[in-house]
Amino acid sequence: MTDMERSSEGALERALRNVPTGDGDGAAAAALAARRLADRIAADGLAEVTYAPVDSPFGPLLALRTRRGLLRLAFPEESADSVLERVAERVSPRIVEAAEPLEDLRREIDLFCELFARPAVMEGLRKFVESTDAHPYLP
Repeated sequence: MTDMERSSEGALERALRNVPTGDGDGAAAAALAARRLADRIAADGLAEVTYAPVDSPFGPLLALRTRRGLLRLAFPEESADSVLERVAERVSPRIVEAAEPLEDLRREIDLFCELFARPAVMEGLRKFVESTDAHPYLP
């Protein structure tokens, strides 16, 4: 090991020994560092999937999205950890919490729910579902 490597190793050990543990300030500093790292990863486009909680008429949802759009909505009865684990296995392990709330998605969910609350839409949907006629492909 060279003198430079020993010096760097010693500096790292000293820095690690000086990291606060167990007190509120250390936990707050770690949370801030984690948030800053996640923000940087998202801003630099290094994550393939971002996620954030979204309020909805169904309760709080966990929304996951890629650069292409919405990937998945997890409902309140689902475990966030298991949803994230499945997405990491099936899509990409490069997942990070979104820096900003997904307000655009929340507005889309509200609009969707408002649309289906309209009697004319519900009546049309009921007729479609109950019809025995052949249904053409719906895009």
